[in-house]
Amino acid sequence: MSLKFAKLSVVTLGMLAIYIPSANAQEETPDKDYTALTAEAADARKFDPIFKEAIDEGHFETILHLGQIGTAETCRRIDHHLGDPSPDVRLYAASAAAMCLDKASVPALVIQINRERQPIVKGALYRSLGLTGREDVRKFLIDAINENSTSEREMPVLGGAIEGLMQNIVYAGLAADQLPALDYTKLLKVASQNGSEETAFRAAYLLTRISKLDSKIAGSAIEKAFDNSRHESVKILLARVAARLGETGRDEAVAIGFFARLMGEDNDKYRYEAISGLGRLSGPQSESLLWGVAQDSDKAVLERQAAVSALLVRESTKAVDQTRLAAFLSDLEATDSAWLRAKALQGKLQLDAKTGEALAIDRLQNGEYYEAFQAIAGLSRTDSGKAKLTEYAAGSDNSVRAQEARIGVDPSIEADTKPRPTPPYEEAVESQGKITLTTSKGVIEIQTVIDAPYASYNFVTLVKEGKLDGMIWHRVIPNFVAQAGQKEDASLYEWGSIREEWAGGPHVVGSVGVATAGKDTGGTQFFINTHRNMHLNGRYTVFGQVSEGLDIAFLLEEGDIIEKATFEASKSDDK
Repeated sequence: MSLKFAKLSVVTLGMLAIYIPSANAQEETPDKDYTALTAEAADARKFDPIFKEAIDEGHFETILHLGQIGTAETCRRIDHHLGDPSPDVRLYAASAAAMCLDKASVPALVIQINRERQPIVKGALYRSLGLTGREDVRKFLIDAINENSTSEREMPVLGGAIEGLMQNIVYAGLAADQLPALDYTKLLKVASQNGSEETAFRAAYLLTRISKLDSKIAGSAIEKAFDNSRHESVKILLARVAARLGETGRDEAVAIGFFARLMGEDNDKYRYEAISGLGRLSGPQSESLLWGVAQDSDKAVLERQAAVSALLVRESTKAVDQTRLAAFLSDLEATDSAWLRAKALQGKLQLDAKTGEALAIDRLQNGEYYEAFQAIAGLSRTDSGKAKLTEYAAGSDNSVRAQEARIGVDPSIEADTKPRPTPPYEEAVESQGKITLTTSKGVIEIQTVIDAPYASYNFVTLVKEGKLDGMIWHRVIPNFVAQAGQKEDASLYEWGSIREEWAGGPHVVGSVGVATAGKDTGGTQFFINTHRNMHLNGRYTVFGQVSEGLDIAFLLEEGDIIEKATFEASKSDDK
C-alpha cells in the first residue's frame, strides 16, 4: 500500500528514542504487495528494482531494508535520502544508515548533521555516525556532547551524540585520559537528572564504557548522582560506574563504603552490581566483603557466583589470598549448584592449570552437558587447554561435544553456516504468536514481534520441531542476559543461519534477542535481556518480548533447562 506521512511518532528502533513517521494507509497498488516483496528481498540480502519502485510509491519504510541488506551499494543509495526535503524521509534514511555500520558514508552523515534543523533527525544522524566505528568521528561526537544544550527541545540531539560516542567506543577499552576533551562532569550531571530517563540512561551507559574514571570524576560525585537518580535502570549503571573508582587506587575507600551500603539494599540488582564491583578493588576490606557472600550458603546462588567471579578477577591481579581461594574452590566442587561447580572449575584452571585441565577433561568426558560445555570454555582459554580439546575432538565418538571442542579451539567455525532459505512473507507472518517455555525455574511466555517476522518464524519452527526441549541456559549474567540454545543434539549444527532484522526493536528488559557469532549468523540460540542493553541495539535482532514470567527470567541460573517449549498462534484478528 502507498503511504502518506503526517507526523513523527515514536518507534522502537534503538535506545535513541528514534522517531519514525506514522503512516496513514492509502490503497495498495492492486498487483503488488510491496511490504511482502521488499521484506523477502531484504531477508534474502538481494537488491532488487522493487525497492526503488516501492519508495517511489511512498513506501519510505523500504529505506530501512536497504540498511538491513547493508552492502556498499545499498548503503550508497541511502545517502540520496539523507537530504530529502521531508523530515520523515530523512529520519528513515538516518535510521537505515545506522544499520549500515562501517559501510555508512561518514561525509554524507556529517554534511547532513551540519544542515539538519530537526532535533530528532539530527540525533539519529549522530547515532548513525557513531555506529560506523571510525576513530576519526570521535572528536566530532565529543564536541556535540560538550556543546549541545540539555534543554527539552535539544535533548534528542544530545542523546543521539551520547549514544553515538558510546556505540563508537563500546568495545575499544578506552580509559578516561584517552578521551581528555570529553566533559565528564556534564555527563554525570545529565545521568543524575530525572527529567529525561532516556538521556540520563545514555549518559550513564557511556560512562560505564570508559575505564579509570576516578582520574576525572570524584567518587563522592558518583555516589551523589546515584542517590539523586530516581530511575532503577540508571542507578544500576551508576553502580557500575562506581566500580571504576578503585582502578587507579585514588578512591577505593569511597568505593568500598558505597558497595558495602548497596550490599545491604533490598534491591537484588544493586547488590549484584556491588558484589561485582568489589572484584575491581584490591584491599583487604573489599576481599573480606566478598568472602562473606561467597561462603554464605544462605545467600542466593546468583549472588554467591558473582562473589566467586569477583574473587577470581582479583586473583588475576594477585589481590586475593590464593591459598584460601584454592581450599574454598575444592569445597565448592561438592555443591548442589551446577553454576557454582562451574565457577569452581574456572578457578581451578586459573590457579593450577595442570590440576584444572585434568578436572575439565573429566567433566568433558563424563559430566552433564552443561558441565562439559563449561569445561570446553575453560580449556579454550589457554594453548595447553586447546591442545587437549583438539586431542579430545579427534578421538571422541560424541559428535556434539567433539564439535563444541573444535569450536572452542577455533570460534570461527561457529560463524561458518549455511543460510536458511527465506520463506514466503505471508508464511512468516502467520507464525506470529506466543512461545511458552517451561523451565526448571518456572514458565516464561514470549510474544513474537511482527517487525522481525523471519527471526520469529525461525524460532517458532524450532519450537514446533521440539528443538528447544532440553536446551540449557548456558550463559547467565545478572543485569545483562540469560542465554539458551546449547543442547546435545547434533542436528542443530545443520540448522543453518538467519539474517538480522534490526527493526524488531531495542534491547530492553524482557526483550528476546538472537545470539550470533557475527552479522547474519543467528540460528538456534537466543537470550532474554534482564537489563536495558543499549550497546546491543543495531547489532542483534529482537524477535520477541516476555509477556508473562519475567520474574522467572530473573531467577534463571546457568545449568537450568527448558523442559518443554510450545507455540500458540495469534488469532487472525490479532495480526
